[in-house]
Amino acid sequence: MTLFTTLLVLIFERLFKLGEHWQLDHRLEAFFRRVKHFS
Repeated sequence: MTLFTTLLVLIFERLFKLGEHWQLDHRLEAFFRRVKHFS
């Protein structure tokens, strides 16, 4: 699970850097909330 979560974090960091101009903030917040609830 740790490897999976680290991969997700790295991918989302890249997506956040690439999509700074996009409005992915809400999606990221919702996703991380799900991750927190899942863990």
